[in-house]
Parts: sequence; structure tokens; C-alpha cells
Amino acid sequence: MFDLVAFLLLQFSINLLIKTFSNNYWKQLFRNLSYLFFVILMAVYPFIAAQRMNESGNEGINCGGYQFSIFTFLWVTGIPAVLLLQFLLNKFILKPTNKTIN
Repeated sequence: MFDLVAFLLLQFSINLLIKTFSNNYWKQLFRNLSYLFFVILMAVYPFIAAQRMNESGNEGINCGGYQFSIFTFLWVTGIPAVLLLQFLLNKFILKPTNKTIN
């Protein structure tokens, strides 16, 4: 659960960084690519978390069922949470501009 909250906070902070861009072209580009970027990160993250758990030295958490439950939790709750947060961030923080991009 902590991993998911940390990931969502990272997503929020990256979107605040995108908001500071002065060029509307880059802002719109990153706004449009953010869905794909964060969903791919969330899909890959459970593999990184499992690797980190295997290196901890705790034999109890190395069982396949425990790792499968973490993968399921992060994919079933994480990917929809990432999509919802990105939708809300795009709607309220990274508001679209009325200027056309050439």
C-alpha cells in the first residue's frame, strides 16, 4: 500500500513539474503522453518491487503466493488509480489551453 501511495505522490509531483513549463507545446505533449508513461511504469513496478523483496533476505516473503498477491494488488488497484489521478490532474491542474499547436 505504501508503494502505491508513494507512486501516486511521485506522479503528482511530476505533473506539477510539467505545469511549470512555459512552452505550451511541451506542456500539451507531456499532458498527452502522461497516461501512457505512468501506466507503463505501474505495469512494470511490481517486478521491481518483487526484486527488491527478494534482496531483503527475509525468506517468508519470497513465496510465490505473496508475490502474486502484491502483483495483483498493484495491477488491480494501481493502474485504475493511476489513470484516475492522471485524468483529474489533466483536468484540474494541467488545464488545456485554447491556443492551437503548430
